[in-house]
Amino acid sequence: MGAYREPVVMVLAGVVVAVGALVQGAVGFGLALVAAPLLALVDPVLVPVPLLMVVTVHALLALYREHSDTDWRGVGWALLGRLPGIAIGVLAVAALPPRGFAVVLALSVLGCSLVSVLS
Repeated sequence: MGAYREPVVMVLAGVVVAVGALVQGAVGFGLALVAAPLLALVDPVLVPVPLLMVVTVHALLALYREHSDTDWRGVGWALLGRLPGIAIGVLAVAALPPRGFAVVLALSVLGCSLVSVLS
């Protein structure tokens, strides 16, 4: 609860999310990829639930803006793919200590970035 009383932490978190949103808006993905590891360093309390709330609102706004160009079949597959991801994420948050969670998160981001570059 102390982190929310520190304006510097909240401003830094806001800047991190804004940069992630800028990347997301420019290339179509990246808000969570950019913001999650940095927010985990700023304050682990900000990951994953607050970030998921921001990412969800951002995605809904983009969907509203681009509804005529939306690939609804792709949206369906993406939503289906979230189910095992949510289960794995909940297990990771529940089972790992904060430091271990930060390491797993960082390795996941690096691994996904590598797969993205290779494909």
